[in-house]
Order: sequence, then C-alpha cells, then structure tokens
Amino acid sequence: MPTYPIKNLKTGETKELSMSMKEYSDWRDDPANSDWDKDWSQKTQQWVEYGDTFFSGTKYPDGHNRNQNPDWY
Repeated sequence: MPTYPIKNLKTGETKELSMSMKEYSDWRDDPANSDWDKDWSQKTQQWVEYGDTFFSGTKYPDGHNRNQNPDWY
C-alpha cells in the first residue's frame, strides 16, 4: 500500500498516510482536509519488481540468448 507524506500548510505539522490511491484521492477531495498537502520535500521509496516476462515483447537482434529455453514458450 502506498505511503503519502503530508504536511499541514498552516501549522507545519507532518505525518504519513498509508492508503490506496483511490482512498488518498477521496481524502484530498474532502473539504475538511484542505489545509493538508503532499510534503514534496520528503522522498518516498519506490519499489519495482521485474518478472521473467518483463521484456518478453521486446525484439532482440538475431542470435541474442535471452529466453532461448524451449520449455519457456
């Protein structure tokens, strides 16, 4: 679940929210939270995982040995 560092624009208070993007969007649209905004000074960690088929649609030059296992197809 994504984590959103937020900051109160009036008081300077900071905190982190952990919720889905839809929940965060709804939270931002709530008028009660109008004083809060994303804290752009904080960096969040980004995780990317690549599976075995990540480059399966990429055309490699002839003779390239990626995915040459006949059992894979």
